Amino acid sequence: MRPYFPLTPIGMGTLQVECLSSFLHRLAVAHGVTRYQLVSHLQRWWVAETGEHLPRCQELRWDGYSPNVATALRALQHATGQSLSNTTLIALRDACAGNCIGSIKHERSWCPGCFAEDIAAGAPTYDRLLWRIQGVERCSVHRLRLARTCAHCGSSQFRDKTWVDLHMCAVCGDLLNIEPSKRDYVAKPFFGEVQTEWLVAHLSSLHETAENPLSRFLSSVDVTDRQLTKELGDIFHARCHPARPQLTSLIAVATCFNVDLMQLLTEPEAAAKQAVLKLGSASPRRVRRPSSHLRKSRTLWLKDQLIAAIAAGPPYASTAELCRTRDYNVDSARNTFPDLTAELSRRHHAWKEGESKRHLKNIKSTLKRLQARGKQLTVKTFTRLVAHESGAPLHLVRKVVGSTNRA
Repeated sequence: MRPYFPLTPIGMGTLQVECLSSFLHRLAVAHGVTRYQLVSHLQRWWVAETGEHLPRCQELRWDGYSPNVATALRALQHATGQSLSNTTLIALRDACAGNCIGSIKHERSWCPGCFAEDIAAGAPTYDRLLWRIQGVERCSVHRLRLARTCAHCGSSQFRDKTWVDLHMCAVCGDLLNIEPSKRDYVAKPFFGEVQTEWLVAHLSSLHETAENPLSRFLSSVDVTDRQLTKELGDIFHARCHPARPQLTSLIAVATCFNVDLMQLLTEPEAAAKQAVLKLGSASPRRVRRPSSHLRKSRTLWLKDQLIAAIAAGPPYASTAELCRTRDYNVDSARNTFPDLTAELSRRHHAWKEGESKRHLKNIKSTLKRLQARGKQLTVKTFTRLVAHESGAPLHLVRKVVGSTNRA
């Protein structure tokens, strides 16, 4: 017997395919829990079934192609009976960089127009896999720039510990599908957008990639490394022919040479025969990935971000959260700025401790007030009522209610 409902991913085999993180959120909501709680249960079940460790929510980007994603896919497919491979980029695991840099965004982005259409059609709102890929900043259906923060409270959206629908803000609860303005309209596609859409639309047919496809492609085309570097800028860093490049590098090469990205991944020599390099027209010179900075300026930029986060006052983000929302490696941040990251972590923990004390005080006062009413409620209903009236997290209320019952 499978432990979870056989929920079906939306848009399989199409450009509008649902991403795995969105599917996981909808599965959690269907079971009346948060994504964090569902993954915690999945971890325990998977260890009991196979003895294999499943990483925590925070340790993997669900929609990518890392070994952790492969483990999560096996566990979820076994638990739900659904085929979920096409909801991720797992098909690229042998072709792209093992560190997964340049593949999946750290935070959510969405098209308000798509959410509005889903609601109008009475269909569930969901995040598209295309929106999760780095470099994709526009919805080609509605020609709108993808949103990254709530228009009402300015918060980024993380879904580990909330069960509200995907078109609602996890912080303030307001709608994310606001009416777009003229400045949100983008008529022309961004660099590499067409190639990325083609890749996502045909992921279901990508069963195997060639070995070292980019290196073999560049070795087969009639272009010098100097000319390549001049046109494609710093996307290859110090190596013009990396064995396993970043996904953004593959997309840039396919766009500049005007070749089919799927053919480049499966038959690089055949793609090279059809290559037509559009020098100076496909992209500006020295083009860089949208998220990249030069190393020195990016380091100084992060320093300013850390200082601003410390000076902004509570609520303080953790170092890991700050780095995740700014697409920066947390270990690199801690090694480069040990004092600033330590100070931010100290303030974050102090603020969290203060919040916990405040919540505990509210829970205890709410418990006394509800117990005085004398109503007979189930433990689950009573716990949710206390959480609602006290404004405290449900897991903390459960702990207090459980200790009170045992006493």
